[in-house]
Order: sequence, then C-alpha cells, then structure tokens
Amino acid sequence: MGFAIPIDDVKDLITDLMNGNSTTSGLTLGIKGYMTNSSNLSNYNLLLGFYISSVDNSSYASKNGIKRGYIITNIDGNNIESVFSVTDVLRNKKVGDTISLKIMYLENRNYVEKEINISF
Repeated sequence: MGFAIPIDDVKDLITDLMNGNSTTSGLTLGIKGYMTNSSNLSNYNLLLGFYISSVDNSSYASKNGIKRGYIITNIDGNNIESVFSVTDVLRNKKVGDTISLKIMYLENRNYVEKEINISF
C-alpha cells in the first residue's frame, strides 16, 4: 500500500535538507503509531486522531503516563488531522518548552478524555 503527500506539505523540509539545515530540534515524544481513518474508526471503535501503537520506555511520553492504545486528538489546541499535525508541533519545540496533549483512552468500554502537559 502506498500514499501520496502533496509537494507543498514537504517543500520546506526538502529545501532545508538540501541545504544541510536541521529542520527539527531533535525532540520527539518517543511514540509510534498511525492516523486512524474511516475504515478503522468503525471497525475497531476508534476515534479520529493519532493512535499510539508503542511507547519507548525512556521517552517523554512514557514519563508522562502516555500508553499504548491512547489516541492523541489535539496538540496545543490544534486538532490532529494527519501525522504532520504531530510533527509540525514538535518541529518548533526545544528543551524547556511544554506541549499540551488531549488524549482519549478506553475505560470500561467508553472513551475518556485526558489532558497531559509534557515538558521537554
């Protein structure tokens, strides 16, 4: 399976890489996952957002209680509509910054919303 990314979404990234510039501060949450879509929303009772499939035990995410199965729906007031919604926020963060995540997780077969602040 493949997917297409509009060139306008990565033009700045490509230019920075060609010029040898770092495009990120190097900060990561330490999570892996995928965007939910219309087929897995209904088939697996998921919400729209970034589904966390794994968390690095020594990561900022783990240290702040984020777990496998959580769904990030919002970062710093921005709804998560693509993987780029996550990476765009992190690209501009540096040590000392804080981000606010709204996450959803299942508890007794119902989704519960939780807000988590992560300081880098």
